[in-house]
Amino acid sequence: MWQLSLIFLFCLLPTSLKASNCHVTFTDSNTSSIINKEIKKEIQSYLKSNSCSPVLTNSDIQFEITRIFEESGTIYLFGALSQEENCLITLFSIEKGWFSTTTNMLFMAADLPPTPPLFRDICSIAQAALPNSLSNYQVLIQKLENPKPPIGGKLQTWTFYNLEEWIELIVVAIPTSDGGTDIAVMQPTQ
Repeated sequence: MWQLSLIFLFCLLPTSLKASNCHVTFTDSNTSSIINKEIKKEIQSYLKSNSCSPVLTNSDIQFEITRIFEESGTIYLFGALSQEENCLITLFSIEKGWFSTTTNMLFMAADLPPTPPLFRDICSIAQAALPNSLSNYQVLIQKLENPKPPIGGKLQTWTFYNLEEWIELIVVAIPTSDGGTDIAVMQPTQ
């Protein structure tokens, strides 16, 4: 009798916890220290065990890798993550250790995305406005349409979300004369 109750309980789990199937293709040659077969396995495993809901649902996803690069032992996979009519610029990272491999989706973007170092800088500033660690969130970057950006600058909405939270922050990025970028992160006014 308890087995029947257990089966019934699994049937009641929300569909947002289901995994997404992912078809991975490569349009860039891979010169990284990880072979294509292993990259494909890592991306598919990540998407099967991490929900992207509500941005992407639990149906088939395509990931077309357009650029692979390695920096300080971390492999970055840049490409288009798509599902039906949704297509987002996405950056994954893979860190291969002696005993385990860690794969993360750094962001999905509907606007021009930042470089990995700029992404890390913005996230470290944004952490002060988040109730939990950055590892608890997916990141969606979108262009902020309404306000006028500063001269030469860019305004974006960065959404940090998971199944329980949806936190939007405004990111202002202004290029500096020395080739860097000044950044401000603020919560939108209601």
